[in-house]
Amino acid sequence: MSRVPSLLQRKPTPCLTRPQYVEQIKHGNGVKNCIEFVSLQDLKGSIYFGGSHKKLEEVAELTWNLLVIDEAHEGVDTTGCRTGDAHSSTNTL
Repeated sequence: MSRVPSLLQRKPTPCLTRPQYVEQIKHGNGVKNCIEFVSLQDLKGSIYFGGSHKKLEEVAELTWNLLVIDEAHEGVDTTGCRTGDAHSSTNTL
């Protein structure tokens, strides 16, 4: 799954858009598992995590089995890093 135009324009398309993925899992036509890679900088810009841009709604709304925040260089004592604390997940690393 991707929003990156350079990937979505390749033929054959190597991945689905988020709406295509959601449509497929609604109809039981495939695996329902999802791994999402999002940078902490991207999360910080989202209105769902304290930013000003309407993006990454699916990250905020899902209950994740595992949430990995691998950007300690951002500082473990910053508001941006603590955003993960308010996120819904079973496990956070």
